[in-house]
Amino acid sequence: MPYWIWVFNLINIDEIDEEGLSRALAGSHLETLCDQYNLDRALIAPSIQNLRVVAVNTTISPFFLLFYRPKGERPLVIQSWNLNQGQDAGFWKHFLEKSQPVAVEGHLSQTRTVFGISLSSDQLQEMGLVFGYEVARWAAAQGGGLIRGLDGLWYRLNIHQAFIPLGGHQSTGS
Repeated sequence: MPYWIWVFNLINIDEIDEEGLSRALAGSHLETLCDQYNLDRALIAPSIQNLRVVAVNTTISPFFLLFYRPKGERPLVIQSWNLNQGQDAGFWKHFLEKSQPVAVEGHLSQTRTVFGISLSSDQLQEMGLVFGYEVARWAAAQGGGLIRGLDGLWYRLNIHQAFIPLGGHQSTGS
């Protein structure tokens, strides 16, 4: 069963900068992130050695891959959708059925690009978890995005690109 991290961007991202994303991932504070996710720091070095982003222009291919495991093992699969406003109403309905913060509802109605980062259950126990959230951070920073985490909560990035949870239903005045 796949687990998903979602990023809803206000700006279309038509091309994935493979080198830029790889640099961003390798330059992350991986030791601190491993500590936060309760993962063994010994996982970092082999993941960095195998780190490779393989992307095609998103108008041609709706996904890209993040390899970080030894050859032959499952990479992270990141799907992308570039949307026109009003497109894919059924897709949005899934996210709008539950009570959302007002900021999320407004953001979803103006979303132009959606990224879905798919993780398997074993990837939740290793560097896949770290890299999944780091891809989400990168994508949200590139496209003015909001993130829906594995915990079902919504997050925005602050000016330091830290994940800030959005609260429950908020009035439009706050």
